Amino acid sequence: MKNLFIIICFIFITSCNSTKKSTENKTIIDASTEMPSTKTAAIQANVEAFSKINNEAGVILLKQSNGKSSIYSAGYANAETKEKVNENYLFEIGSASKLFTAIAIMQLIEDGKLSLNTKINTLYPTGNIQKLAEQKGINYWDKVTVQMLLNHTTGFIDYLNEYGDEETLRLFNNSKKQYSFNDIINLSIASGDASFIPDSKFGYSNTNYIILGDIISKISKTPWRIYIEENIFKKADLKNTFFGSKMSQEQKDRLATGYYNKQITNIPYTLAGSAGSIFLMYMTYKNL
Repeated sequence: MKNLFIIICFIFITSCNSTKKSTENKTIIDASTEMPSTKTAAIQANVEAFSKINNEAGVILLKQSNGKSSIYSAGYANAETKEKVNENYLFEIGSASKLFTAIAIMQLIEDGKLSLNTKINTLYPTGNIQKLAEQKGINYWDKVTVQMLLNHTTGFIDYLNEYGDEETLRLFNNSKKQYSFNDIINLSIASGDASFIPDSKFGYSNTNYIILGDIISKISKTPWRIYIEENIFKKADLKNTFFGSKMSQEQKDRLATGYYNKQITNIPYTLAGSAGSIFLMYMTYKNL
């Protein structure tokens, strides 16, 4: 069986030239150089050091190898109550959710229902959304393809990162507010012209993946959340993976608290949408 390392809440990768290195006065151990008898302790030490470097952040690492599982944890699920994190907590994976959206698009391409070269003007022939492609008085909507959405070369303004992290939290830190697809598109348009002409450079934009989610709904004739649940979560046996906007109260009670600069984050799940609203506890996998 393939080795599987999953870190929930933070992607935790240690690579260094020597056995040990110092990061902000915290020691990180290269577990790959340790003897088997000390490897478990080395991994746990790494998890604890990473958590401390990031203000006692909650970290869960699941290691699966040859049918055996090991779970390592450190930090708090809630910094105020000092509730220690454990493997029963759910964590938001943020922009890693985009991988699931991209997989769904590629499934539709494999099924012959879509193409990387599909022009999005064929999917959105009219509407306010076309203003996303305006740049210096010229509209490039008829130039944008599905591939450009996937690889962030559309030039579309990012409705979230346009403001910067702290301002984004100030403007959108209200978990009870609901955002529709059109609401998010209008947020992007309100920020002004496209950043550049499509396919002329790279520019990361959450807006691209919000549109890809809507394309999944259009092409599959199934709401994108349900499509991903049925065609990725269930097929890959991801039993502990959920969309924030569809979680039960029991699942919400198991959420680890999110922070940015020690401030609690309450960004609405519908604002992140198909660009970043997946939560998970841990993952096992099988081939789709």
